[in-house]
Amino acid sequence: YIYYQNHFTSNERLTDLPAVTAYGNPYSHYTEAGYVENGTYVFNHICEEELMEAWNERSEQKISYDPKHNEPLTWALIRYLSSKNLTKDREGVIALTEADIAWIEAGYPSVLYVEKGGLELRFHTMMFGLHQYARSGNASGISFLQRMVYWQAAVSLIRRNPVQGIGTGDVKKAFYDIYEEEHSNLEPQYRNRAHNQFLTFFVSFGVVGFLLFLTVFLYPVMFYRPGLLFSSFLLIAFLSCLTEDTLETQAGVTFFAFFYALFASGEMRKSPAVSE
Repeated sequence: YIYYQNHFTSNERLTDLPAVTAYGNPYSHYTEAGYVENGTYVFNHICEEELMEAWNERSEQKISYDPKHNEPLTWALIRYLSSKNLTKDREGVIALTEADIAWIEAGYPSVLYVEKGGLELRFHTMMFGLHQYARSGNASGISFLQRMVYWQAAVSLIRRNPVQGIGTGDVKKAFYDIYEEEHSNLEPQYRNRAHNQFLTFFVSFGVVGFLLFLTVFLYPVMFYRPGLLFSSFLLIAFLSCLTEDTLETQAGVTFFAFFYALFASGEMRKSPAVSE
């Protein structure tokens, strides 16, 4: 909560915002958008004409006045300037260092993405994703929140076919149809399947198929008391199936089948019942 307050809320005064830049060109302020980057409103103090002209003078990667052209670079530039508490005009671009220009060209949307790394950076991107979702209600491009939407779609399909499921051949089409029926605001390229193997089995095979798949993990624990290696494998596979459709790819099936059979056969040889 403290991290979110420090980075994605602003104490910036919204009264008496300047009307023009130092060069006399009009500013645009879109405070109602609500986006904040490192404590600064992203869409305040914008002069598109100065911003693009100054950027094109300093970078080989040009920005067009057409808003549909180079949109990712424009968005990265505006966010990056905001993260350094710079205005989005000629003065702001001039204040950027050569290193800043290179980072923006490489796609870094904030100076914090340069300064942070590892888990701290991952945590920051997740917080920004939550901030973006709170402002727009759209989870597109936000990995964690997209999965929430995928799981909601899967639950809707399960409610329609809880016993027999929809079959393995219709899963992709069923997800496409449910997104259309529920008027999902996910962009088309982000409309994927459940990204959860347990839900995918439930959607495909109904409650019986789901319980059988769950038994694959529970049976060794209940009857063999698996050792460290088998227990570690089961845990890794279980966690993988929570966030991915692990068994929907050849690599996933091979990994799961080979190591499960290897460790399970070892545990069976050690079982007193089998030895007798």
